[in-house]
Amino acid sequence: MEDSRAGTLQAAENHAGRAAPVYGAVRTDTGARWTSCCIVGSGPSLRGFDFERLRDTTVLAVNDAMLKVPWAAALFSMDHRWVRSRLTSLVEFPGEKYVAIQERFEDLWSIPGVTYLRRARFESLSADSRIVHLGGCSGYGALNVAVLKGATDITLYGFDLTPGRAFDSDQPEQRSQYQTWARMFRSTLPFLRERCIRVLNASEDSAIDAFPRIGC
Repeated sequence: MEDSRAGTLQAAENHAGRAAPVYGAVRTDTGARWTSCCIVGSGPSLRGFDFERLRDTTVLAVNDAMLKVPWAAALFSMDHRWVRSRLTSLVEFPGEKYVAIQERFEDLWSIPGVTYLRRARFESLSADSRIVHLGGCSGYGALNVAVLKGATDITLYGFDLTPGRAFDSDQPEQRSQYQTWARMFRSTLPFLRERCIRVLNASEDSAIDAFPRIGC
């Protein structure tokens, strides 16, 4: 296990010799409140959704979902464009803030209150609280964060990735990757099954077929 963790950390190190941001880790001292959680994306399946229904649950917001659930316990993004465009809202967000962006975006390294996580390109999820694995989109990374927080019962909202039904903030080149990103979630299944972690997808029309779908 230690060899695997060391290998993952080494893979996450890049741009050797350059100054780097101060990296942190996902907090794991937050107790039982994270055992069951919801991860809220910003897919079009949530248009008209009453987010107050989630008020009494532990919520991890992904990108623009932060604006819909400002009381979320935490947020996550690996999209430097989103981070830059929502800088003021990100600073003002009162919950835990996790960002995993490339080191070349030096002007985004010192956002107050943000915990910066390392990125690594591996299939499946990371068991190292300092690292998130990339599955192409912030939703995949957010699932990794929830698992690192200790969640064993996770429900996904607004995780659509359905061709022709785009996230409002996504660029055309991102939308062209939806099917690839949706397939990447299958790579999480061995990790999740080994740890008895249940994931449900509340988007009935989602292109993500790795998890059972339920109505929201």
